[in-house]
Amino acid sequence: MKQSLEDILLNVSKSEIIDLGDLTQAQRLIIHSLIDGLNVKRVGIWLINEEKSAIECKLLIDTFHQTEIESLELHRTDFPNYFSYLDTERTIIASHAETDPATREFTQVYLQPHNIKSMLDTPIRHKGRMIGIICSEQIGQIKEWSDDEITFAGNLSDLYGRALSAYERCVYQKQLEIQNANLESLIQQRTQALETSLSNLKSAQDKLVESEKMASLGNLVAGVAHEVNTPIGIAITGTTHSIELVKELELLLSNNQLSKSKFSESISNIKTTNELIYNNLSRAVDLIQNFKQTAADQTGHTRYEFNLAEYFHNTLSSLKPMLKTHKVTLKTRLTEDIQMYAPPGIFAQIITILAQNACFHAYPKEQSEREFILSLERMDTRIRLTAKDNGRGVPLDLKKRIFEPFYTTNRQGGGTGLGLSILYNLVASQLDGDIKLLSEPNQGCEFILTFPMVLSRFNKNTPD
Repeated sequence: MKQSLEDILLNVSKSEIIDLGDLTQAQRLIIHSLIDGLNVKRVGIWLINEEKSAIECKLLIDTFHQTEIESLELHRTDFPNYFSYLDTERTIIASHAETDPATREFTQVYLQPHNIKSMLDTPIRHKGRMIGIICSEQIGQIKEWSDDEITFAGNLSDLYGRALSAYERCVYQKQLEIQNANLESLIQQRTQALETSLSNLKSAQDKLVESEKMASLGNLVAGVAHEVNTPIGIAITGTTHSIELVKELELLLSNNQLSKSKFSESISNIKTTNELIYNNLSRAVDLIQNFKQTAADQTGHTRYEFNLAEYFHNTLSSLKPMLKTHKVTLKTRLTEDIQMYAPPGIFAQIITILAQNACFHAYPKEQSEREFILSLERMDTRIRLTAKDNGRGVPLDLKKRIFEPFYTTNRQGGGTGLGLSILYNLVASQLDGDIKLLSEPNQGCEFILTFPMVLSRFNKNTPD
């Protein structure tokens, strides 16, 4: 991807606006980023209704006509062919919008009145399903959409899904805060009402925890997608170079000008290029496989026997893009011969929460040297996992509340206060273990987790 597009994408993904929970601000940031990156004049966000019978415009900004639209609907009955293309849940690339099969229905009523020549519709996905599109439109002239532009627009659509998760978390959070504020008076009024409120609170909390997990996976997806682009880009360049070399050989051969030395030189170059392609594609495959394993484990509950250090390495491989984005150097000291029988997703969540806590909370903006050290060792019949950073540390008065649900010092940055609470519950309830925090101001944080090597709740003879 072009550096300019990568820079815009990085800035948007790092922006606190995406995770702040203000969907209006996030929509405007994403739309203006597409206008700047794609060099177009008109971009809109459209969401599909529950019946999939219409799409509704949430915000459309037209810098050519200096207009904004926030309420507009297109119905399936009016544009059945376009909606059939939407049903495929794939990107619609219409460089010639008036003649493209997917968009030509709009010619008389939409394209010509607004002088729109080209359209690019990228799907918005949220919690595993397509919920809408972001439509980028070129006014006045035909635009041939490049692969870089298509990838760029798709990544920004994914970031809208992340912003929607943050918005939902804020809604749930506000609901819970309101309920918590009223609990004392509800207790005094009636016991039965309290039981009902606690039941509702538990249901909302479960949804918020699930949303937090999906946001964690969203961060991984964005980072891994960015990281995979590099080896794939190198492989594409190498492939193009090999094609040119072959064409040159064919031309020399057809003109009877191919010498033995030239042939040997070209073959050597092709071999070198092919090795480069293979190595980079292998790197991309490894990264994707590690991410798939981590993502599947975080959402599943299947248990099996596995090597703990090897699993940590795979999980950390998926987290490296996030660490790289926050300029955090990862160091590991992992004992290699520890076998566990448990749902691996427990450990994937633990490692992810520890790494995210370091990236998002540990370091002041001005700190340049950032280290995150993960250690794993065996102590007789128990295991000790240590996560240490060299950040700002935690004051004594805050340490007492660090594992409380909904307690956070970064509310304005989109923090929910659930990460370390979930970590504590995972260690205590799932691993029958203990967790403590060692920290002093400006001396970093050290989380020490200890748990037994054999987990009684996950006995091999007990069915899943």
